Amino acid sequence: MRLPGMNGFELAQNLKNDFPCILIAMITSYDLPEYRQAASQHGIERFFVKGSLDWKEIAEFVQSTPKDDQ
Repeated sequence: MRLPGMNGFELAQNLKNDFPCILIAMITSYDLPEYRQAASQHGIERFFVKGSLDWKEIAEFVQSTPKDDQ
């Protein structure tokens, strides 16, 4: 969430502006409803919480992303 000069939501929004087709997953230790809502509002497709990471869900997200050669 905390980055030099901006936060993770701002970074996600900047990435979406520059690369509209990019899919973004956020991994954070902040499991707050307002952070989940902000993630959605900033175009973040998946919100993972460090304390309850499910590696299978992460793998499924990565595998579900469109490939350039398809």
